Amino acid sequence: MTSSEATTSLGTFAWFGYQLPLAKRLKLIKQSGFSHTFLWMGSLEPLVESDRAHEMPGMAADAGLAVDHAHATYENANAFWSDKPSERDALANENLELIEYCSRHSISCIVLHVTKGSTPPPPHAQGLEIFRRLGEEAADAGVVLALENTRGTNHLDLILSEVPLDSLGLCYDSSHDYLHSSTPSAVLDKWAHRLITTHFSDTDGQGDVHWLPMKGIVDWDAVSRAYPTSHQGPVMIEAVPQDRAQPPTEFLADAYETAIKLREKLVSLPNCRE
Repeated sequence: MTSSEATTSLGTFAWFGYQLPLAKRLKLIKQSGFSHTFLWMGSLEPLVESDRAHEMPGMAADAGLAVDHAHATYENANAFWSDKPSERDALANENLELIEYCSRHSISCIVLHVTKGSTPPPPHAQGLEIFRRLGEEAADAGVVLALENTRGTNHLDLILSEVPLDSLGLCYDSSHDYLHSSTPSAVLDKWAHRLITTHFSDTDGQGDVHWLPMKGIVDWDAVSRAYPTSHQGPVMIEAVPQDRAQPPTEFLADAYETAIKLREKLVSLPNCRE
C-alpha cells in the first residue's frame, strides 16, 4: 500500500437504502470499516422530517464517524433559475439556513444540485447572483459548497466559470455522469482543480440506480485518469443495494471492499494532475 492509499479515507452515504434508524445505520457504517459519512437533509431522512436534524451530527460523532458533508434536498433546485424573485429568495434563504446549520455543527461542506430534471429553466444573471451570495456567505461561515453534476452540466459549468470563489466547487457524481453525459468523465477533467467531494456509484446505463462501483458501465480507468491526485478528500460512496433483500451488514461489507479497490485505482493509475 502506498502512502497516498494509506491516508485517503473511505466513506459512504448515511442513507444507504435501508429503513433503519439513523443511529443504527451509522453504527453499521463504522463497524464495516468506513471512517466518513455524509448526511441527507431531505424528508427521506426521518429525523429531518420530524425536525430533529440537530441530533444527526452528534449521532455520527457517537458512532465514531466524521461527516464529510451534508446533502441539501434538491426538489426545488430549479427555483434558482425561476423568473419569480420570491421563489429564488425562498430557496436562497433555505440554503443560507443550511450553511448556518453546517457551520454550527462543524460540517465543512454542503452538496447542492443546481437543477432538477432534464428541462430546467435557462440560466440567468439573477441565479448566478444567488450562487455568488451563497458562496460568499459560505466562505464567511467556514463552509464550502460542492455543486453536483446531474442531468446536464450547462448550469454547473456557467456557475463555476462565472463565480470563481474558493468556496464553490464540484461534487463529482460518477453515476449521473455516465448515465446522462455524451462525453463521460469530461466534467471531472474540466473541473478537477475545483473538486471538493465525490459521489461514487455505478449505473446500468438505463436508470439512476446507484449501484456499487464496478457493477455497471462506468469506465473507472477513465474516471481515474481525470481524478486529481492532489485531492485530499475521502473516497465517498453513494450507493444502494441491487438486491434489497441483502442484509445491510453484507451490503456494507461489499461497499467497503469496493471502496478499497476504487481507492487503489484512483491513486495508482498514471495521472497528469499534481
